Formats: sequence, structure tokens, C-alpha cells
Amino acid sequence: MQHTDLIIFLGLGSSLIAPTLYKSLSSIQGLFGRHCYRDRLKELVVHLRLGKMLARRNIDLQFYLYNQSYSDIEKQIRDCKSCDSFDECDYFLKNKQLGNKITLPFCRINSAVLYVKDQQEKLYRLRNKNL
Repeated sequence: MQHTDLIIFLGLGSSLIAPTLYKSLSSIQGLFGRHCYRDRLKELVVHLRLGKMLARRNIDLQFYLYNQSYSDIEKQIRDCKSCDSFDECDYFLKNKQLGNKITLPFCRINSAVLYVKDQQEKLYRLRNKNL
């Protein structure tokens, strides 16, 4: 009788634990997948003018990647790749005398980049205020 009770108890226990364990493992797998995808986006951004634009405007790449949705980043990558204002963009990227917050009418992603810059500055001001 005791063996039967033990088998029933273990069966019920495992049936309760299995879904929780499965959910936990799938969550971990999802996190890993998103991390790998974000790394691929990072490589794309770094090798485009978009990465140079972020560096020129003193925007932290990790902040940029983790504070925007994948679709926004992908759209900005597409817009940057399809841009044909290379000369104007290169002039801005090389000219350090131009300010970081200057608006670039030729740039399709200018407003998005300036928005990220403002968000980053707000976060830094908030952190420094609390220190």
C-alpha cells in the first residue's frame, strides 16, 4: 500500500511541476534568442553610417539597442541603408565643429536619433541627481 501511495504522489507531483519547469525553460530560451538577435542588430548598426551617427552624437550603443523596439531599429537600419545623401551625411560625421543636436534635414533617421539622445540625457540627469 505504501508503494502505491508513493507512486501516485510522485505522479501527481511531477504533473504539477512539469508545466512550470517547461514554462521556465521556454522563458530562458526566449531570452537567449532575443539576446542573440540583439547582437546581430548591433553588428548591423556598427557597420552602417547609423553606428557612426550614434557615436558622433555620443549615444551609447547599448542604450540605443535596449531602449527601442526591434521594429524601430530595423526600420532605422533600412532607412539608413536606402539613403542617398552620402555626401551630406559624411560631412556631418567628419565635422566635429557641428553640434550634437543639430537637425539634419537630409537624414531620414534624424528625429529618431535625436529622440534617443534626449532619452539618454534624461536618464543620465536622473542618475546624477540621485547620486
